[in-house]
Amino acid sequence: MSCLPDAATSGKVLSKVVGIAAIMSRGGAASFGFGGAGGDRSRKTISEVFSFVSAGSAADTMLDLTRVQMRLEGLQVYATLAALLTNACLQLYVNVKEPEEETDDDDDDGDGTMVNGTMTTTEEKEQRKLARKRRQRRRNWSVDAFYLCTVVSILSGSYTTVVFGLLSILSKTALGRGLDASFIEFWAESAGIRNSGLESFLMALVSFEVAFLLSLMTKFSFKNPRKRRRQNVLVGIGTLILLISMRRWTKLLYLASKLLFPMWAEVEY
Repeated sequence: MSCLPDAATSGKVLSKVVGIAAIMSRGGAASFGFGGAGGDRSRKTISEVFSFVSAGSAADTMLDLTRVQMRLEGLQVYATLAALLTNACLQLYVNVKEPEEETDDDDDDGDGTMVNGTMTTTEEKEQRKLARKRRQRRRNWSVDAFYLCTVVSILSGSYTTVVFGLLSILSKTALGRGLDASFIEFWAESAGIRNSGLESFLMALVSFEVAFLLSLMTKFSFKNPRKRRRQNVLVGIGTLILLISMRRWTKLLYLASKLLFPMWAEVEY
């Protein structure tokens, strides 16, 4: 039986695919290529949801494998970048050590003398001790935040790598076996997972950037007051660069969601 019945042949209802309205075979060009022919409205809906499905003439009854390959290669790029990011964060986690505790001997100005020459009063000694405790609390906070950011970055990067790697492998396997209809359904049903993978990738990237800045406060936590001032300047410059970068990333994603992928706002998880 031909998949394109003439006008006199009664229509035959096809199975429902991914919640899209049933495609009726009443004449015209084929829609998917795995049975039946849809009207203009059905074809428009399908092309909006699956941008890699060909539409038009009777020869376009197969998936556009070129577009499918481009989409799957994009997933592989995500997985590769996430794996590299995870590895970099692991190296940072292993190489950064907790700073040493400060002692009374660390209250000098770098040339072996005390800050005020010599400590002559108990009050001066107590003030310097309180200052050391404040610096120690700040370092303890930075160490805890560093470990938290590295753990979040590693786990998020691993999640992204596994998700996009599995999507690429499973999709190629389905297409290689000729399961075009099943692939289309699988691709639509996994839209929420793909979006969660993108969000996880962004989370891993931001967490890694923050962890790198915090490492400056842990690994290079200098005891000398002059070096501490240089350290604060370095951390401040890094924080400014991070804020500018995040602003540009946010703007880029906004433009992409507005101009390239307006359907992002309509995805249901």
